[in-house]
Amino acid sequence: MTKKKFLIATKDNEKFEKYVKILEPTLGKYVNFISLNDIKTEIKYPKLASNAMSDVLKQSMDLSKQTGCICMVDEMNLFEIPLTPGEYIERYLATFKTKEECFDIILKKAKKNNNYRYGMGFEVVITIPNSGFSMYQDNVIGTLVKKYDSKYSGVEKLENGVYGFGFIFVEEKSNKPLTEMTTAEYAKIDLANKVLKRAGKDIVGKFDGTAQKKMEEKTVKIKSKLRKSTD
Repeated sequence: MTKKKFLIATKDNEKFEKYVKILEPTLGKYVNFISLNDIKTEIKYPKLASNAMSDVLKQSMDLSKQTGCICMVDEMNLFEIPLTPGEYIERYLATFKTKEECFDIILKKAKKNNNYRYGMGFEVVITIPNSGFSMYQDNVIGTLVKKYDSKYSGVEKLENGVYGFGFIFVEEKSNKPLTEMTTAEYAKIDLANKVLKRAGKDIVGKFDGTAQKKMEEKTVKIKSKLRKSTD
């Protein structure tokens, strides 16, 4: 069986290796993992939408179409709790030139609304050519710090794998900023690990035939119920 190419849309080798390690046990038999560094042709990125989930969906579908690969795009987001009806999870890190500018805007908004209760979400969209897309997400709840600590200035990530919002987000159960968690503590709430494991178990069904089998079994059950209701 010829393995399909599975594009993980990142140029960060550390992030790529982490995601492959999570997905390999379920999908490694059917796909070869590649990153954007392996794509030799020019990639044209779609214009970003106003919310994160629309962005990952648009990018995943567009990159899959351009490359012919299965394509996975992920996004980490911060959102205010509670979400008002129709409010989208807001994008921040891609909008500003520096983290300091980004965090300053977020914390000013929290102060203005007198609401420091926030959630941090992780979303993934996987597009399979000619088979559509699947979306997966999870989140953790917590609060924002009242003030960004400048000692983190210029630091992009820590040894425990925390990126971006970890510098201002305090996880609810541990009452610790993500940047102060040990590797073991962070592993318990690692959204990427949780979401990608779930995605891998779901997507593998499209390769080994179990997804089709489940769909056929579901169809048989529905038809059986319909026959009984008309008897």
